[in-house]
Amino acid sequence: IDTLELIKKETQVGETFEMFAMNDVNSERAKRELETDLFVIIGNPPYNASQETEDQNNKNTENEIIDGRIADTYAKVSKAQLVNKLYDPYVKFFRWASDRLNKQNGVVCFISNNSFLTDIQFDGMRKLLLNDFHRVYHFDLGGDVYLNPKLSGTKHNVFGIKVGVGITFLVRNKKYSDSKIFYHRLEETLTRKEKEDIISEYKDEYKNLSELDWSEGYFDSCNNYSFDKTNIETAKEYENFIELFNDENENEKQIFKAKYPGISTNRNEWAFSFSEEELEKQMKTTIKFYNEEVVRLEEYIKEKQIKDIKKINLDNFVRIDESKIKWSRDLKKRKLKSLKKAKFDKHKIRFSLFRPFTGKHLYYDTTFVDSPSKYNLLSQTDNLFLCTNGLGSKKISSLLTDKFPNLDLVEKAQVFPLINVKEVEIKGKNEKKKIVENNISDWAIETFRKKCKDEKIKAEDIFYYVYGMFHLPVFINNYERNLKNCSPRVPLLAKHFHTLSEIGKKLSKLHLNYERVKETPLKPTKDTLKYLKTKKKIDYNIEKMKISRDKMILTYNKELEFFIPKEAWSYEVNGRTPLEWIVDQYKDYSATKDEIIKLMNRCITVTTESTALIKELSKNKLL
Repeated sequence: IDTLELIKKETQVGETFEMFAMNDVNSERAKRELETDLFVIIGNPPYNASQETEDQNNKNTENEIIDGRIADTYAKVSKAQLVNKLYDPYVKFFRWASDRLNKQNGVVCFISNNSFLTDIQFDGMRKLLLNDFHRVYHFDLGGDVYLNPKLSGTKHNVFGIKVGVGITFLVRNKKYSDSKIFYHRLEETLTRKEKEDIISEYKDEYKNLSELDWSEGYFDSCNNYSFDKTNIETAKEYENFIELFNDENENEKQIFKAKYPGISTNRNEWAFSFSEEELEKQMKTTIKFYNEEVVRLEEYIKEKQIKDIKKINLDNFVRIDESKIKWSRDLKKRKLKSLKKAKFDKHKIRFSLFRPFTGKHLYYDTTFVDSPSKYNLLSQTDNLFLCTNGLGSKKISSLLTDKFPNLDLVEKAQVFPLINVKEVEIKGKNEKKKIVENNISDWAIETFRKKCKDEKIKAEDIFYYVYGMFHLPVFINNYERNLKNCSPRVPLLAKHFHTLSEIGKKLSKLHLNYERVKETPLKPTKDTLKYLKTKKKIDYNIEKMKISRDKMILTYNKELEFFIPKEAWSYEVNGRTPLEWIVDQYKDYSATKDEIIKLMNRCITVTTESTALIKELSKNKLL
């Protein structure tokens, strides 16, 4: 019997929740367990890494009631774009135990994967643990090889695995009028044996849980826990800054009126290409295969006389052929089930900034782009898109573009347009009208003008100020943790507003025009110089393009090599320099002329000039 099925189902009656309808069970023991009040729950729940793609067809086991409870609780209040990790078995047991206490006083103690402490997908879980319990204690045993690759799972982890492990005590006691979280951590470099010995010593030394040397944590408005004194102080400072956007902000005290996610196709190898002709060929192949599956599904429904299409397990139905299509949950569950065939339309080809300094053609179609957002609408006027990293990112980055921005342009890109375009229904008519307006809020314009004592400040000045702020090293370094895990905010530095805005504007011009700035030619090596002098026809075909380990030589192909100047490494976007992005993204590009070499030369210019502008920002103590 699955423990997760041993729970009663909740339904809403009026304004209260009542318990009814036990799951079907096959033993008297299970029935007795359901009818028994529990006050202490102890366990070591299993965990499971989620599948990477839909084609793997290796999902966590579904548990209808608990999955529904997670959807209605942890997932519902989460601010993360993806919440699939919330359906890991160990999280299901946290939800099950919280419900199984049935709002009575009690204690839950689990030893489990402790990714819920920091991973952005668990922000809703972190929030509700402090709603469901009065005291949360977490004993961090460390051993997370993914966070610290220097560790060894077999040597440093108490279970000999790669994910971090911790012991969590959840206490519900109605004598408390508040909720608090406490944290204790063992040194992560301790071996498994040393950690086990310490735990045994603690068991003999401490008779009560509260006697241990716990650090009281801080819970911020972004549903994050902080335990270190410096992190707590920084979190409080950050919460006093101005949010760029928050759709829950009823007072509209934010800089932008709207934000959008970057474009996510979930099938980049099919929906993007450097070549329009190649993109058309790719999409016609995948559309043909997709339409064949629509016909197969129609025939299957007719043959089996299926009335409810929702009952068909499409994971097992669709054919997996990576040479013709890449399936995603959206393409299967929403698009295919509609039984609508697709048709190639050349007018749907748009130009996108796929990665930093890498433009590609995109087939912008709502069937084959899982998350298209509203860029067709937003691009109906001259517009700029300020892209910053999303929640849970590993790197803090910002890049501005006038092209359709991809979700991975910067990590988990959230996009703030300069101009917002929206459609609203006309009353009494079955039609919509288009509204084009500044995306900077009236509140922000009024506030910046008042604080800076300058009535001439315009919306675009604030837009460039934000871009400048996201290139200010002291701001990024001081608030890195918050910028990774919280809604983006910036301080209003009235004395330095114009400096930040002017440099932000210069940076934006440089980054928008990366393909047109002057070249800073890479110097060829001696062998390359000799080749260039003796050959009338130069081979520009890209072959095994790479950068040497010492980062001094760029190999374009077997004939062409160049010295890389030191200044090429001084500026990064999303973890790489512009030159590194070109080498990574254009390694399979079919070049016939020197266009990619010229692009690399221009990226050296972008790097050096960006560095100079950032240094100019850093000269003055702005923060």
